[in-house]
Amino acid sequence: MYSICSPLVGKKNGLQARSIFCNKRNRRMAKHSSDNESRTSSGDRTLMLQLYEEADSLKTADTLAAEKAVEKGLSLAIQLQDLHYHFEFCYLLGRVYTLQGRLKEAHSVLQDGLTIARKHFPKDKRKLSIITNAIGIVYYSEDNRELALDYFLKALQFGAKELKLKILNNLGNTYTIIENHEKALAYFEKAQIEAIRENNRYMLAALLLNSTTSLIHFGDFDKARQYSEKSLSITDENIKSGFHPSEDTCPNDFGRYHDAFG
Repeated sequence: MYSICSPLVGKKNGLQARSIFCNKRNRRMAKHSSDNESRTSSGDRTLMLQLYEEADSLKTADTLAAEKAVEKGLSLAIQLQDLHYHFEFCYLLGRVYTLQGRLKEAHSVLQDGLTIARKHFPKDKRKLSIITNAIGIVYYSEDNRELALDYFLKALQFGAKELKLKILNNLGNTYTIIENHEKALAYFEKAQIEAIRENNRYMLAALLLNSTTSLIHFGDFDKARQYSEKSLSITDENIKSGFHPSEDTCPNDFGRYHDAFG
């Protein structure tokens, strides 16, 4: 039997003691590292959200500042492997490039976003709708009306309710441009019903005005005049009430009314 002073027992106990100590130290270090990573991750995600909000608010007012914020946010999203924000920043950057007239670059980044949505968010109606609608706007900006219509129709079919009004208006505007006035009116009328349902009076005024071109084409001058007068009346009410439209309340991405009021 070995005594506790035996060199063998002492060595064994020493190794055990050091092992226990090292294990405790490693656990403390791992916890400290995990806490640091958690704080870093939390800080990075807060920054990413701030960059997203900044870019979203600036994308029409200051596209260069928006572009810088989006590029920083996109880089951070890729670093953190955050697919949600990777998609959102692709979408925003595509919109900024479109507004800047950088259409090839817009196509590239929006296609990246579409790939992410299809692969990782196949049931997310909002993501699929906004990215498809955005690609349609790029094609429209390139005067490729047929492909624009194709993407707008796909965006509508995804069924995102919060985007329905925007897409219906885009379809109406596109059909007006290619002088398919019957379909233009059909989509504008659907959009008017949606605007009334959402109580979006700014868009209702826009849709009434946008409908007049097709009404005049069909010789319905009385209705065209009624729509113009009603549109003006609603616009006056909005101005008197101090209403200032945001992109959410006037989701028409392009068109004659957008050029005048957007």
